[in-house]
Amino acid sequence: MTGNGEAGLVFYAPGSSFRTIHLFIFLVIFLGACGGSGGGSGNSPAVVAGTPTISGIPDPAIPVGEEFSFQPEASDAEGDELSFAIENKPEWASFDTESGTLAGTPQPEHVGEYRNIKISVSDGSNVAAISISLQVVAEGNASVSLTWTAPTHYEDGTVLSDLAGYFLYYGDEEGHYPRKIHIDNASVSTFVVDKLMEKTYYFVATAYNSNGRESRHSNVAVKTAR
Repeated sequence: MTGNGEAGLVFYAPGSSFRTIHLFIFLVIFLGACGGSGGGSGNSPAVVAGTPTISGIPDPAIPVGEEFSFQPEASDAEGDELSFAIENKPEWASFDTESGTLAGTPQPEHVGEYRNIKISVSDGSNVAAISISLQVVAEGNASVSLTWTAPTHYEDGTVLSDLAGYFLYYGDEEGHYPRKIHIDNASVSTFVVDKLMEKTYYFVATAYNSNGRESRHSNVAVKTAR
């Protein structure tokens, strides 16, 4: 195990056998052949005739000092002029009522989680809304090294010949993974997650194919960054 803390991610076909390797933490990745389920959760509000629609999912983790901007997608079938409103706006951000854009650059004093931020759109008569959560995260000098073996089959046993890349999700609370890393190269088999604080993190991963179909989350790997 390296000084920065190394954890292994192993992708394997369902039913294949493997042995646990000492000092490695295994994340098992499955890629569904049909339908597929993404790693994140979305907003799918019910649509009523005449009601505008709004959707979108921002990257929930914002490093201190990094510019953040999120504009939801909104439309109205009748072509009415739309306006936007927000509830529970973070104090470090500004909001544009014409475009629905939430933007800002958080500072060290803003580290923390901001939940139930409600962005709504109105056509003058009807309103639709989404709720999002954001987390401002501090950067440190610790890191964790991750390694893995690429998956070779879909869950139904067919050969996976169009693997396109991976997503790594992580956070400091099991079941809550606000930080996301996109690896758009299927040949990559190791990655160092840096700028971490010296504490324990929880990692899950997904793989995706050339059509953008993403697997479900792997099981959880737990590692302390050093």
